[in-house]
Amino acid sequence: MFRAIIRWSWLAAIAMCSSCEEASKLQGPPVSFSSYPRGKAENLQRLLGGELTLASARDTQHLRVAYNPRTQLNLLTAAETGDTLLWARVIRQRRLFYVIERVDDSSYAVHAARIRPRFIQGLNTNWAQMVYLDNAIQRGQYGPLIRARPPAPGSQRLAFDLQALRPFFRTVLDSLPRYAVLHPVVAPPGKQPNHPRPVPQTPLFAERTRLYPNPATDQVTLAVATSGGWKAQLFTLGGHLLQTRQTRDSVLVLSLAGLSPGDYLVQLTENGTRHTAKKRLQVQQ
Repeated sequence: MFRAIIRWSWLAAIAMCSSCEEASKLQGPPVSFSSYPRGKAENLQRLLGGELTLASARDTQHLRVAYNPRTQLNLLTAAETGDTLLWARVIRQRRLFYVIERVDDSSYAVHAARIRPRFIQGLNTNWAQMVYLDNAIQRGQYGPLIRARPPAPGSQRLAFDLQALRPFFRTVLDSLPRYAVLHPVVAPPGKQPNHPRPVPQTPLFAERTRLYPNPATDQVTLAVATSGGWKAQLFTLGGHLLQTRQTRDSVLVLSLAGLSPGDYLVQLTENGTRHTAKKRLQVQQ
């Protein structure tokens, strides 16, 4: 059994759906499964490396990839902010990768991806793929797989049948953009830059941190599950440090008075370690 955190708000933002449906998207996927495909867990860090850029004609995504062999979960984070984009088990069946995220104690979200040395399709499109599947169900397809149908449309519960669903996933992937896989260029010995690189987010420490509310107006609360002290720093997205707070308490409140509306970066650092977590904060009036 495995655990996963699903960032439905982020997934909804990349799905090709109208803005009037945003409220319903935040409640969870429109389709989930009562079971999931079995197979050997794939290590995406081994396949993709620890850091990469995905580039398409539409956008560019800078990602960091980590894999926990104990939980067999892959963690994808945004390189600039440290925000969690994907935390899931991945298996491979007949050249397609299936990304499995836990919704609750009895249901799972599953979507497909193509991962090749030079391109990737569908890796972060869980919401979009489940919307397409929900539309197919509304047209009368996949009836034998339905295990629970709520009174209102959406939130269908299906049994996962790989043989029945593989053609669907292949068709959906064909409609999604291809992202070229680019890796950082490493300078030759003796030509490394003199300035230190920022300390990357530590996945296990990041799991123990919380930031709320987000978006925020006049203040934001930071919570860290740690027995030692820690530091909070507020930056602009351009890297300008706005304030620093130290505490030994588990909860800290940052004042946002005087800040212009927009996006900021909050970095949390555990004292005595190099453990960090980065959170993107949106400030509203």
